[in-house]
Amino acid sequence: MVGASMATTISGSASSNGGTFSTYRASARPIICEATSDPRSGASDARAAAADLHALLVAAKLGRVLYVGHSIAGLYGVLLEATHPGDLAGAVLVEPSFANQWDSLSGAGVAAGAPQAAADALLAALHAQVGRLKECATLPAPLPKDCAGSDSRLPPGLAAFKKTQNSRPSYLLTKASEYEGFLSTKTDKNLDQKELEAVTASFGNKPLIVLTRGNEVGNPGFTAEQSAVMNKAWNAGHDRLAALSTHGSNRVVPNSGHYIHYDQPQAVIDAVTRALAEIRGRASPSRSRSEPR
Repeated sequence: MVGASMATTISGSASSNGGTFSTYRASARPIICEATSDPRSGASDARAAAADLHALLVAAKLGRVLYVGHSIAGLYGVLLEATHPGDLAGAVLVEPSFANQWDSLSGAGVAAGAPQAAADALLAALHAQVGRLKECATLPAPLPKDCAGSDSRLPPGLAAFKKTQNSRPSYLLTKASEYEGFLSTKTDKNLDQKELEAVTASFGNKPLIVLTRGNEVGNPGFTAEQSAVMNKAWNAGHDRLAALSTHGSNRVVPNSGHYIHYDQPQAVIDAVTRALAEIRGRASPSRSRSEPR
């Protein structure tokens, strides 16, 4: 991310809908790494993602970091803080997913007058994507656009890199596994939610900045009025996330959709810069090796 001066950046795909995570710490100069990780064995649920992130931070010997997560990677950051609080000095969560998300949003829509069948149909459509992703992983290249399309929002070189990464069978299967961990059923909570409920999520007094889209979004099968109520439930979920820290805040970013870092990149840069400044401002001249450097 441009503007995160004097920071080491580690980023990677972390979500079935495009979520990414980054970590920042002060250093002599910016270092940007682009790479693909080896496929993991086993399910790619929230607990597994948090464990992988912890292992990465330990191996990289970065000390405590500022975590930046988009979409489902925001949820992973919350679980990482709950299970390994020594890893993080703070967090910036961009349009993050949150515990009990499906029940909160669909319940709001139904309460606003939508038939339960509309919520059931939307959930079924989301589950159908899991099967399609697994099917995509078996297809020969070049893959259909619904399996791995080109992202026109990116420069050509980066778009090509992303398409190649997204076309790998291991990536598609991981994406499917992340969906399976995150999607609830009509009768049961999803695995990620159960894992979050099994721990105590709190950032204490660490800086925690949540960024929420300013644009209203529609939902298939729901009226504009019902979707507006669901959008309010989305914002309320982000308020609850921000409340996990005594230094938490939720900012609505005007003229932005789910990908705030595309629509309003300066808002994300400013949030990262603000959080880093707060973290460094707390450090004493004799700070320990475990503090952000």
